[in-house]
Amino acid sequence: MAGEIAQTVDLNTLRMSDEGLTNLLQDCIASWFGRHKGTAMMAAGSRNEEPTIQKLRSSVKFIQVIYDVGLLRWRNNRCIGVSPDAVCLISVAGKTQPVPCCLEIKSRLADTTVRRAESSATKHGSVVNCVFGDDTFKECVPAENRAQVVHQALVTQFDYGLFVTSKVQGGEGSLVQVVVIEIPASIRMTHGLVLCAVATPLLGFLHGEHVVKRGVLIDDDFPPWVTVPQKAILKSRAKLYFAHLKLITTADGTVKPTQPLLLYKHSVQHRCNKQKPGLDMNTELSDRVAFNSKGSFESKYVFRMLDAILVNSWRAHQAVFDVAPWMATLAEPPTLAQVRRKLHGAETIEDYVWYTSTASLAELASLKRSNLAIPNLRDDSPAGALFMQEFQRYRENNVWPMRRGALEKFIKDPFLKRLRTASFPGCEHKSGRVHELVNKASEGARRKCILCFVSKKDVPEASRLHGRGVSSNSSFMCTTCMVCLCKKKIGGSTAKSCYEVWHERKNLALEATKQRKRLLESREQEDADAEKRRKLSANANSQKKSPSKSPGPSQDAQFQEDREQPDEDELVEEDQEDELDGDNTDEQDIEEEEIGEQYYDDVYFSSDIDSLENSTGEEEEDSE
Repeated sequence: MAGEIAQTVDLNTLRMSDEGLTNLLQDCIASWFGRHKGTAMMAAGSRNEEPTIQKLRSSVKFIQVIYDVGLLRWRNNRCIGVSPDAVCLISVAGKTQPVPCCLEIKSRLADTTVRRAESSATKHGSVVNCVFGDDTFKECVPAENRAQVVHQALVTQFDYGLFVTSKVQGGEGSLVQVVVIEIPASIRMTHGLVLCAVATPLLGFLHGEHVVKRGVLIDDDFPPWVTVPQKAILKSRAKLYFAHLKLITTADGTVKPTQPLLLYKHSVQHRCNKQKPGLDMNTELSDRVAFNSKGSFESKYVFRMLDAILVNSWRAHQAVFDVAPWMATLAEPPTLAQVRRKLHGAETIEDYVWYTSTASLAELASLKRSNLAIPNLRDDSPAGALFMQEFQRYRENNVWPMRRGALEKFIKDPFLKRLRTASFPGCEHKSGRVHELVNKASEGARRKCILCFVSKKDVPEASRLHGRGVSSNSSFMCTTCMVCLCKKKIGGSTAKSCYEVWHERKNLALEATKQRKRLLESREQEDADAEKRRKLSANANSQKKSPSKSPGPSQDAQFQEDREQPDEDELVEEDQEDELDGDNTDEQDIEEEEIGEQYYDDVYFSSDIDSLENSTGEEEEDSE
């Protein structure tokens, strides 16, 4: 842009109109703050700069040192700056000391530009010495690059410039021509006069000492030709520029450059990036204690907030009980790395959640005077470690998951009975889908519930369902026990599902009897209701065919009346149920267990299962 300005401004007037300044400022704003999409050739040229510099260091003997530099500002006018590819010290004929110069590298990628550069190198040689503006200079340096060369010399006040043409060959920089250019002071002065005539009215208001000292721009600082949108953009960007000037300017007015940097960031963004590892760790810790849920979108947000509360409370617990006492013994505050090392061997979040949860439940149980049983086994306790080892051996020595007779084995085997009701880290009882846990099972597959399934031969002859199997199919399995269990609450909303009964009740034989009896009664009632509806529908159809007959009660009224007046068989069944589900006295508990075991043995299982409960050496009461 500096070269374009020098070529378009009239040297006689050295003045631009207000409209021209407005348009030029808009072009500058677009160039400085706009979005620019680089091309493939631009990216390839940038990648070729470093290999080319390495090639210059190794093969060009008159180049002594190459320095990497950033943005340079002209001391005579703060509005004018330049960013060369590098600054070199070169040996020049007739000079006793090395002279500095700016290095400009141009990578030629298109076939046309490569041929032009190679033609110039063939004619004038790979290393050329010339003066700015002579015929050799015009043949070796393209017109679009000449203003850039003199602009670099103006800002740095160097008498020489180095223009290098290279091409990409074999993935490495290949030198085509190196041009050493002598730039007279008159050329630099003319270029500087043109730029100052434009830069001072265009950007001079940004560099006043009172403006820089204030650190912000106000409306009174702008010339009248600056538009309102341009003012808003410059106000927002100038704050960072003034802060940078204060950073690099020393007390005596000299400039102390900063270390190489890519870009500035806001302090809030900087603090966020510093704590970002902690944020990522927070997400990881939340995933450790979170449970998978297939609920609604809103429910997942609620669960995520609960998980965040757990993680934050764990961090607070560490700060109070681990970090604070340790810091009290130190002479100076520790670093973040030291704090992390201190917490490395502290209580993990899994342990914290476990102990906090069990302590909270125990407190709740004492307040409610409940008989809540809280297991106190952990994987780090001797009992927990032995149990996990035994569980691993059992799975290795037996068919797992079980294919046949799983219910009988869970009733008979003491270890499986303990596994069914225990809760250890690593073998928590969770609900999973059948198609996720069983090989070759299609998505949405359902299996018979192990607890309430009644085969054809086990249905009593007096039942309406005699000769038919009854079961509740389920798509859920316990991920630890690896058995299919339904989640349907048989007997009403206050009843427990087979999944809950399986993991909470001790006397599994009695519970299986109850669940199957309830399922049979439920299915018999459904069949009876369906039969009554069928009869009512048949009566209604016959009445339509015989209009002379007086119409009877409606189907709904008749069905409701039949439901309200149960027959004698139903009353007998209700009396039996009352006997099974009576008050919680000791005598009735014993009677209930005897009735349940007898009903279970006589009706639902063959005689060889009669001694399953007795073989364990236990006579347990119902947990209800």
